[in-house]
Amino acid sequence: MALTGSGEIRFSSIATELGVALSNVSLRSMSLAAGKSSPDGMTEFYGYSSIIPISASYAYSVGTCTGDSFTIYVNSSAVVGPSSFATSGTIMVTDNDVIEVYVTAGTKGAACGGSSATLNIFQNDEFYNGTSATQYGFGATSYISYTVPNGFSGTNSYIDITGALGFVDPGEFGP
Repeated sequence: MALTGSGEIRFSSIATELGVALSNVSLRSMSLAAGKSSPDGMTEFYGYSSIIPISASYAYSVGTCTGDSFTIYVNSSAVVGPSSFATSGTIMVTDNDVIEVYVTAGTKGAACGGSSATLNIFQNDEFYNGTSATQYGFGATSYISYTVPNGFSGTNSYIDITGALGFVDPGEFGP
């Protein structure tokens, strides 16, 4: 968990965040362990976290829809969108973060009659886990929620998130 962003910081808090024993520590040794350069100061640890974030790339493609949207929340805070335009980029997440994705189909337009949201997590370039949702019809919202597993930060992990529109209910075509 990150250190406080203001106020008092103790050596013991820094040592705990770095995962080092409190015996025989110095400000220089802890700064060095955190990858910081001289001169050293306690204030350089404000907001410091030893957790290495995981890269989560996202992509949303749209047609000529009216009323569509794509939104990503991390721990209940919107970090992407809502957007009704094609968009892509990267967000950073850590262990136990909750990622929520909402994709809402447009209310009119070509290829807008359904929505899909997908999240896949990979570790060491191999698929680990994922989730997806597809909803059919104009204005339909696909929603997924995924909690990043504990122990993934600092490993060779990445996450792919996609949102898409234009899905037709396969039941419309009969048997």
